[in-house]
Amino acid sequence: MLRKIEILLFSLLFSFCALHKAQSDNDPIITTLNNPSPGYLLYDWPIDFDFKLLDNYGEFIYGGSLLPGNGIVKLLKNGFFAQQQDYKFYLYNQNYTLVDSIINPTKYEIDFHDIISLSNGRYLLMCIDFPFKDMSKIVEGGKKDAIIYNYIIIETDGKGKIFWTWNSLEHLDIAKMAVPEMLTLEVIDFAHL
Repeated sequence: MLRKIEILLFSLLFSFCALHKAQSDNDPIITTLNNPSPGYLLYDWPIDFDFKLLDNYGEFIYGGSLLPGNGIVKLLKNGFFAQQQDYKFYLYNQNYTLVDSIINPTKYEIDFHDIISLSNGRYLLMCIDFPFKDMSKIVEGGKKDAIIYNYIIIETDGKGKIFWTWNSLEHLDIAKMAVPEMLTLEVIDFAHL
């Protein structure tokens, strides 16, 4: 009797693992090939922690997690893959080997949404700051201590030197960028880039 229970439990565990794998992989199935263009399809999402790179025929080039933490991976124009974790972007070559990192030379938080490699060897990083602003002076019903999502774009060499910055609060009129109802909220993301 004990042996039957062990076999039943093992079978249930095996079935659960197989079902979990089938549900978590979500591997694409290619049903039609019509002369696909060269390139890659990149699948990732921060809650998944797995990054998959497929060619346009649906064949896996790479699958797995490069780093623990934020799973977003971006292929840059310079050929490197970039993945953000904490206050750095980590760069990987085409063999998915860590080759360099780009430090954040500011006091601002890095926004994982974007990093761009420039032709001059530098990088554009999108950062974010959360200053308080008295919105009661701008709109009726505005909060005196509203938190504003302030996006900052910086050009850096990746080693700590800043060459250029752009600050959304310095260049965009918050009253013109957001719908009036939004301006009375406690947290305002007026320039979601």
